[in-house]
Amino acid sequence: MKIAPAVIIAALVGGLVVAFWPREESPAKERSRHQREAELEFLSLYTNGVVGYQRTIRTRVSLHGHYSQWRAESEVEFINAIGGIERTNLPFDFSVEVDQNGVNRTRCHFDWKTCLARDQNMTRQELERRLSKP
Repeated sequence: MKIAPAVIIAALVGGLVVAFWPREESPAKERSRHQREAELEFLSLYTNGVVGYQRTIRTRVSLHGHYSQWRAESEVEFINAIGGIERTNLPFDFSVEVDQNGVNRTRCHFDWKTCLARDQNMTRQELERRLSKP
């Protein structure tokens, strides 16, 4: 029995369409994928985003609740402008954005609002301490 070339081509094309047809992601798989993406984005951002990065002291990632509530923090050492080693705590938050293919992707961002509030609080405490001295 001889199979016509058109049948073979139709079967191959049909198989490719089924193999590459977009599938819906279950909510549990989507959340798991977002958590993996969040951890990779966080790792990339705090290691590549710090000028003079030396090493990581500790990291804390909280991926509980809604994506907008996810937080991360890293304490890193870096080489300062005069060649010494300093430490800093870097806060991060996460968001979910749609990429060019229409797929939701997790993004990690430096949380400058938390950093600014922390610095303002430290400045206020220092001023209060200086003003309270006799």
